[in-house]
Amino acid sequence: MQEAGNEKSHGCHPGPAAPPPVSATPTPAPTPKPAAFGPGQHLVGSAIRPGRYFADPGRTGCYWERQSGLGGTLAEIIANDVFVFDPPQVIVDILGSDLAFEGDGDCGNWYTSSRQPAQTNIPPGTWLVGAQLSPGTYQANVGAGCYWKRLRDFEGRISSIIANDFIADAGPHFVEIRDGDVGFYNDSDCGPWARATASVEATVQSAADIRRAWQQERAKLGLR
Repeated sequence: MQEAGNEKSHGCHPGPAAPPPVSATPTPAPTPKPAAFGPGQHLVGSAIRPGRYFADPGRTGCYWERQSGLGGTLAEIIANDVFVFDPPQVIVDILGSDLAFEGDGDCGNWYTSSRQPAQTNIPPGTWLVGAQLSPGTYQANVGAGCYWKRLRDFEGRISSIIANDFIADAGPHFVEIRDGDVGFYNDSDCGPWARATASVEATVQSAADIRRAWQQERAKLGLR
């Protein structure tokens, strides 16, 4: 006879409970880079650094100036531009020799990184060749007044232009963007440009031809 309290159980005991599953920690979205600066007039060197800047205005009317002085005269404007459409991206190179840079409220904030991903076709705006646009031949059925330019930099001067065209009449047109191009700009009367199956020679222009098309575009925009 077994004594009370000394009974032994012969059943199976369950093992320790499994820990609850650990849920995967979601990867946080990358934090957008803060704006380098906003609208207004900024002194280069003390308020803002020289460099390449990008804006996505979000509305029409963006106007900017690189300035050699603060007197507000035309002679103190190194370069300027205005956008009478809503470009998805504007690019400006600010040099260390500039005294100031001014962008209005229609431009919004300026950043040190591009505002758009790589493009298959070319929308109106200013684009980086290589990072955002692939070199090659593009075609578009442009509207009257279409203006485009292939760029060696984004300083906004006529010397920045490799080749350009101001197209007076609507119709099909081609442009060849080359490997050595730094940027490409086209306005809202042009785009979008799509990849062409045929290849064309890149535009070769004289300095006088480049200036003529540049002046036609400036007149369209009301710039001097």
